[in-house]
Amino acid sequence: MKKRNKVERLNSEIFINAVLNGIGKVIKAQEHLNKINVFPVPDGDTGTNLAMTLKEGASVIKESRGLKLCEAVRRFSEALILGAKGNSGVILSQFFLEFAEYIKGKEYINAREFAEALAYATEKTYEALENPVEGTILTVMKDSSRAALKVSKKEKELIKVILAIYREAQKSLERTPSLLQRLKKSGVVDSGAKGFVLFLEGILEYVREGRVDLPEEIKPVEVKSEYIEQEELEHRYCTEAVVKAEGLESHKLKMLLATFGGSLIVMGAGKLFHIHIHTNWPQKVFELLKDKGEILKKKVDDMLEMNIKRSKGELGIVVDSTADIPLDMAHELDIKVVPLQIIIDGKSYLDGVDIGREEVIEK
Repeated sequence: MKKRNKVERLNSEIFINAVLNGIGKVIKAQEHLNKINVFPVPDGDTGTNLAMTLKEGASVIKESRGLKLCEAVRRFSEALILGAKGNSGVILSQFFLEFAEYIKGKEYINAREFAEALAYATEKTYEALENPVEGTILTVMKDSSRAALKVSKKEKELIKVILAIYREAQKSLERTPSLLQRLKKSGVVDSGAKGFVLFLEGILEYVREGRVDLPEEIKPVEVKSEYIEQEELEHRYCTEAVVKAEGLESHKLKMLLATFGGSLIVMGAGKLFHIHIHTNWPQKVFELLKDKGEILKKKVDDMLEMNIKRSKGELGIVVDSTADIPLDMAHELDIKVVPLQIIIDGKSYLDGVDIGREEVIEK
């Protein structure tokens, strides 16, 4: 093990290498994180979403060497916003966005400032959520940032603060089943929270040992959740979009979108906004966003389809969306309706999901 000198401040070199090593930990564990994925829906992709979110940040931060700490963190956070996937990925992106905001203009920060930045980022991340749920990545962020504030009052060494953060994060992770009944029933800790703890573990490992272990090729791993049976979903589609808009405030956008579903997260950085929502009407969500600005990216995942893939039935009925079967009838009869792919002007759309019939006629 390489012996490290005492470090009392965080600069861009330490941040970049520590974060890359943290990303490596999450990448390697994505299969396990997928398997224990229970909350908010058991779609078996939390590990993949976190890995792919952090992959976007890794590609940018590698090119940020030599910059001030504030600039490296800003670039990293913006890359996460553009590439964020899934509930935990979006929350992590919001966290780094707020961290970047707190240290704006700083070439480096000391241990106390680091702890304060973490606490600020956590507080603002909670505020960005429609309904913050304890027993998740949020709780681990909150508990570990409080530990950082406490230790940084008497310790100047960065590694001692990071060690306190990691130890408290581990304890907080083990408490997640006591805070969420779904986790307790399935006998697992929260997947997103586990991913965050692994990320912290990688950061601590770099600060201690000075080495970076990041896979050269980062690929998604598709593994379904193993811990619960198929369940009824209140909202079918995990819907995400990145929007570029002038003069748009995130809290107002949140109010407009709240009626369309749950698990709503709206985060913004300047003119860029990343929206995550579970809804039955992704098309309506996109229509509203289109009225507010330019949609740069959009994605829709059918969570019902993911649930059906775990069912043990031997016989299935599959039709495409031209059959025009009502959604409630399809659910009742266990019919899988596959949205027809429509290509207009070289762009691909899913019938009834991110494009409606009226819009097809217009185009």
